[in-house]
Amino acid sequence: MDKPISTEQSSETACSAMQLPAGAKIAGPKLIEMPEPLGIFADALFERANQYLSAFERLQGQDPQADMYACYFLLSHALELYLKSYLAAHGVSKRALRHQKVRHNLIELYLQADALGIPHIPDLKETITGIQQMNEDYDFRYPSGYNLHVPSARLCMEVAGPLRDTLSSIIGSARAKAQIDWASKTRHLKPFRIRWSD
Repeated sequence: MDKPISTEQSSETACSAMQLPAGAKIAGPKLIEMPEPLGIFADALFERANQYLSAFERLQGQDPQADMYACYFLLSHALELYLKSYLAAHGVSKRALRHQKVRHNLIELYLQADALGIPHIPDLKETITGIQQMNEDYDFRYPSGYNLHVPSARLCMEVAGPLRDTLSSIIGSARAKAQIDWASKTRHLKPFRIRWSD
């Protein structure tokens, strides 16, 4: 629910009855803090996932045996961000995505996405389970004595590519809806800068 800006807080505004969107607050002169709309956040996660997956493809295309730990960390992180983007697009809060239970747990992220109806991607569950098991102790990032045996980049891309392509329109729709909603709720705040509070 929107709340009015009090006269003490709003000396920089011409109208003390201006409405702030729910969760927003005055953070300084001409500055309002408010939670980032989840559809916009979902899009940022999706775009970042695309960058990690693209880097994985490029590195694996040069020499499939070189930089294996780094390459598969990029793949693992891309999968994590794709799943989180889907969850955010379906209303899962940033706070919930940061929770210890799901933060870097691909299997738990997948289970939540599956419960919310993520479209079927052949071998997605198996690939995610395998990558999670390989990276259970953050073996892709830190030396642990783990001997890396991973599916080929080609097989991984046969899953990750369709996941990216399938989520693209879902995330794009969530972003567009969030942008329209956000613009309509904040159009009267034009003299202010807005900073995400979460």
